[in-house]
Amino acid sequence: MNSTQSPTSRQRVAKPTTRDIPTVSLTNLPLVTHASFEPYLSKVGPEYERLQHFKHGLMEEHIRIGSKESSIISAAAFPDLLESRLLANMSTTNLSTTSLEDTVLSPTITTPRRRSRRPDDGPESLESVPSVFFDPNFSLSNPRTFDIVNENSDLLVRATSGKPDRKSLASNAILQEKLSWYLDTVEVHLIKEINAASSSFFAALSDLQDLNEDSANCVAKIARLREELKRIRELHASQGADLAKLHIKRANVTRFQEAVDLVSKVVGMRDRIEEYLERKENEAAYQLMQDVKGLMDSTQSQQLNLRRVDALKNIDAEMASVLSRIGTSQGVDLAKTLISDLLKWVNATNTQATLQRLSDTFNRDVVRKDSLAVSSPAHITVPDEVREIVVKQLRSLQDTGFLETGMDVYRKEIVKEVKAVIKKNLPSTDDDTESVMSSTTNLNKAADSRERSQALAKNLRQMAPENFLEMIITTYAALCEFFRRLQTHQKLLLDLTALSGTVPADLSEVLVNIMDISAGRIQKILGVRAEQNSHLTPREFYIFLSSTRLFSNECERISGKAPTVLMSTVNSQARGFVSWLNLDRVKLLTAAIDKDKWKAEDVSPATQKIATAFVESATRDPISWIRLTRVPSIENVNGVNSETMEKTLSIEEEKFIIVNCVSVLLPILEEYCVAMIAIPSFQSDIAGNIVEILKVLPLFKKD
Repeated sequence: MNSTQSPTSRQRVAKPTTRDIPTVSLTNLPLVTHASFEPYLSKVGPEYERLQHFKHGLMEEHIRIGSKESSIISAAAFPDLLESRLLANMSTTNLSTTSLEDTVLSPTITTPRRRSRRPDDGPESLESVPSVFFDPNFSLSNPRTFDIVNENSDLLVRATSGKPDRKSLASNAILQEKLSWYLDTVEVHLIKEINAASSSFFAALSDLQDLNEDSANCVAKIARLREELKRIRELHASQGADLAKLHIKRANVTRFQEAVDLVSKVVGMRDRIEEYLERKENEAAYQLMQDVKGLMDSTQSQQLNLRRVDALKNIDAEMASVLSRIGTSQGVDLAKTLISDLLKWVNATNTQATLQRLSDTFNRDVVRKDSLAVSSPAHITVPDEVREIVVKQLRSLQDTGFLETGMDVYRKEIVKEVKAVIKKNLPSTDDDTESVMSSTTNLNKAADSRERSQALAKNLRQMAPENFLEMIITTYAALCEFFRRLQTHQKLLLDLTALSGTVPADLSEVLVNIMDISAGRIQKILGVRAEQNSHLTPREFYIFLSSTRLFSNECERISGKAPTVLMSTVNSQARGFVSWLNLDRVKLLTAAIDKDKWKAEDVSPATQKIATAFVESATRDPISWIRLTRVPSIENVNGVNSETMEKTLSIEEEKFIIVNCVSVLLPILEEYCVAMIAIPSFQSDIAGNIVEILKVLPLFKKD
């Protein structure tokens, strides 16, 4: 049946029975692919889309149409128009298909009874439509849903008898009637709801048109205001802005001029600092540098920051360099002040007086009536003018923060000076190296130094014993006075720096370091002359040995540390001297025995003096022997002024006649005894030598 029939006409139709419906033979449906529906879908698709769009935006479409035609649809005419549009855009086939796809029947659905209703009657209630049709997950592809919709009816022809099944056809017609009724009910409700909302919708549309008109008026007024503001800005604001810009530009130019003046001032101050440094005016340079730093710091919190100026970009590094130069220069000045006083003291040294002072200090067993009064406290005092200069220079170093740097410079200069004191007394190498240097002008400095060292070693070996002794004694005396005055300077520096609480590190080790350097250099000098020193005469060797011991004792007294390396070298040479002395005296005695006529000889005063000394040595060391081991040299060491010869040798109260070899033996034995006093560490070796030389005499030989 056609779903577009009115409800009244459909209500008059009697319910068909199985007898009224002819049997329809069902044919086999061919298999249809999806591609067969493409032409149909391409034609129906646009219409379907337009229908959906019409359902969701029917009112907006009519509003747009009304706006274009400058007409408004009345609320009374809208339902008729809506119904006509719906009916015009929906076909019976489409409605049936949509209803079947979007609706679900419950198993207990009963066939609604169609009744005629007047136009004034309200629509059928939506409750008459089963709620299952409103399920959002409705799908006929679901077998259970499909079974509920067709109410478990047989929609297909039974194939048992080969004839159409009237019951299946009747069920099919009834289901179509139900679906049509459900569609009509829903459509009427939709039209009613749209009609109820149309009045408020058109009222809102009218308000929207008023708002559009007011908006257009506002836009026009805004445009006029913009034009007026533009004219006012061009007339008044632009001129005021130009004036403000000129004021800002003038202020910037002023600040720029101030910056240029400050930069020029800083550059000028920097140049004056260089002039002060060249003139050695360190305090003025430091004060001016502080002014520059203060000027730079004062601008950091202002708009003009001099540290950002390219011309002064490296000013901090330059000031640091200047400060370092000032500290170094102040250190050099301090070193010059102290070294000048030091050299003045050393150059005024009296070698004999210094040796006498050292001998009196360390040789308490010998009392000299002719000793010089040299123990004045002059070495422990510093002149007031020198002290004032040192105080001022130390204060400057502390102010600049370069006290450590100044002390480093001072230590380096002291090392140079002590090396110069030692080098001053060494033999010159100019004559020996002149020819060598002329042929090695293109060699490096190391080769030059090596050539000079070789020439110096050669000259040291060729020195006469008296020249060597004079050189080494003079060097010892100068170094001892150097150390003594340096000790005074060290105490002065420690006292002055301790008052400010900034005592430099390692200042107390300066003196120890200087002594170590001095002892090391002298040890090298003595090492070069090891063979020559071993062949010195006893008196020469004892002077050399005694002066070296005095120097070592003075170093230990001042610093508390003895030069062990130096004394080890001297002891090694003393061992060689003892061996050489024994060999030489054995030869001398052997030669005297061979030449002896074995007859009585006169006894000289010197021989008698030696015999008397032997007797005295039984209880104590004779003074004459002790003096032979000490410096300075004493005239008439043996104390013999008479040349009177005696016939016999007196020993205590007895008289003895001696032969010539005995006169030779007694001085040799005395030399051995003096050697035991001078070199006590080799007493056992010397005692063995005495036994050996006595065996040379025929009296001690075995038959």
